[in-house]
Amino acid sequence: DKLLEVQQRLKTFVDKGNLGPFANAYYGHPTYRLTPEQNLIVLSHYLECLRIQRIIAQCMAIFGAKNPHPQSLTVGGVTCVMDLLDPARMGEYMVKFQEVQDFVNRAYYPDLVMAGKAYAHEASVLNDIGVNNL
Repeated sequence: DKLLEVQQRLKTFVDKGNLGPFANAYYGHPTYRLTPEQNLIVLSHYLECLRIQRIIAQCMAIFGAKNPHPQSLTVGGVTCVMDLLDPARMGEYMVKFQEVQDFVNRAYYPDLVMAGKAYAHEASVLNDIGVNNL
């Protein structure tokens, strides 16, 4: 099962002390409302999203852009007219785009809904907490 594989991968990271962006977090804090199962699902989607991010960068590159600073637009048009007219390049883009769209519909959006339900009654969601950059 995919989640068991992610769980084992996570255990390997923890055993090595190699937590990356998850080090020094406030685990066990009462405002963490996701269950361990929900956290595992979100983490599996996070790891998958790293691959999806690469696909999005490839989509940008098809049309002559750079990542993370897209430069495919110029005054009066785009820098990739030849690729726009090439059916093979458009097909390549569409296949990649559909894979990204599938990820958003299958994982990203449901994760947002799950988090929204878990944190719907969080004070920072319901009331102004005096922090202007939220």
